[in-house]
Amino acid sequence: MSRNGFYRWLQATHLQKVSSDAERDAHALACWKASRGSLGSRTLSVVLRKEGFNLGRYATRSLMKRLGLSGRQRRHRYVVARDINVAMPNHLDREFTVEAPNKKWVTDITYIQTRQGWCYLAAVVDLYSRKVVGWDVAKTMTAELALRALRLAKLLRQPKGKVLVHSDQGSQYTSSEWRDYAKDNGVELSQSRRGNCWDNAVMERFFGSLKSEWVKERCYPDAESAKRDISKYVIEYYNMWRPHTHLGGLSPNEYEVAA
Repeated sequence: MSRNGFYRWLQATHLQKVSSDAERDAHALACWKASRGSLGSRTLSVVLRKEGFNLGRYATRSLMKRLGLSGRQRRHRYVVARDINVAMPNHLDREFTVEAPNKKWVTDITYIQTRQGWCYLAAVVDLYSRKVVGWDVAKTMTAELALRALRLAKLLRQPKGKVLVHSDQGSQYTSSEWRDYAKDNGVELSQSRRGNCWDNAVMERFFGSLKSEWVKERCYPDAESAKRDISKYVIEYYNMWRPHTHLGGLSPNEYEVAA
């Protein structure tokens, strides 16, 4: 190769690298914005690798620093476990790893702030893929709210056999309506020990992710606005796109398709 040819090749290679780096930076910025600024270096590096950009966590951290990006990490609460008698047996017994879908679901209710006061989100998660399979939002925290989320899960998933559904001992989950629905619809109930959040740790983790990644800096006008935005998080972000360490960096939808 002549000297002029070498310099032309070198210049083309440099321009290609600059173009590739710019594309990577633009993609990283787009992913970070799509997460509403919640992605940290660990999760963003997983996302970028899935898109063909070979960056480790520390290289991603440097990229984020250069672009002026920072993630939001949720705080972890540590609670002392207490052994207290329960109304129902804890059949789940912290067995959070499941070999097939629609075998074990977990459910709970959390609060969401709006300008009209608190509203409440009930959600159901399939432990197999960590996919949110049922949810609903209401102004009051009732057994009917919990049942609407469970009915949606049954409708969307169409489980063939009995499903174990684990909850805490809230009044919604000890109500006659909840028990009667379970008895009539192939649901085996399980409950956490009272005051022991670790018995339902997967639900705690989902609610923590939702609040830190999506709703932390928002104040919804009303419950309907909250429901629309939370549904967007569940369908378009959490289930479809958000990588999970437990799933080897796949999203819940990707994990179920790959299985």
